[in-house]
Amino acid sequence: MKEREFEKLIEAHILPDVGEMRVRRSLLYADTPDGLLRGISFDTSGFSRDLFYLQAFVQALFVPVDTLVYQVGRRLRGLFQFKPDGTDRPEVMATAAAAIIAEGLPFLDQMTTAAEFAAHAYEVAGTNTDPYIVEMVGYSWIIGGHMGRGKGEVHRLLDEVLSPSWPPGRLIADRARAVETALGESEERARDLLLRWEAETRAALRLEPHTAASPAE
Repeated sequence: MKEREFEKLIEAHILPDVGEMRVRRSLLYADTPDGLLRGISFDTSGFSRDLFYLQAFVQALFVPVDTLVYQVGRRLRGLFQFKPDGTDRPEVMATAAAAIIAEGLPFLDQMTTAAEFAAHAYEVAGTNTDPYIVEMVGYSWIIGGHMGRGKGEVHRLLDEVLSPSWPPGRLIADRARAVETALGESEERARDLLLRWEAETRAALRLEPHTAASPAE
């Protein structure tokens, strides 16, 4: 199924039941004032356009990327399938809505602030050595106002986690050093840098600037 078709189905059958969330194509999401993207992605199966599963995840937008990141997330139970003629779409979407309400939203509600994300991310991901996750956690502590913890994770990222022989690590290291330099000048300078990166990620993902969503009628 095409993403635009998903968007219409989500708007019609799921959005009214999930409170202050938005939909963009096959992504149901809410973001927060401190730069978290909290989402449920409707991902189609590689075997059939009529099959999909639900992926809940939380992503720190102030780590600049151009794609959704599922490492701090979980796949909801169930594989959902439409009939080829589409006659059962309302029923399938109702089942998906029930899974989101019962399983997806409680997962997302664990991480509604940057500090909550930093506190839960390693446990959810099952690792504290993935460079991208460590980067998200370090910057989340900074955005959440826990500068000491943030500095500690950025230092650990540079000195213990990143491998010099891993090419993508160079870009992560450059960002981490930029954050260290900004922190050396002032906390405000570091936050400004992270907020600028958040804006870049929003633009790359075509997400609107954060505003409180209006409850669905």
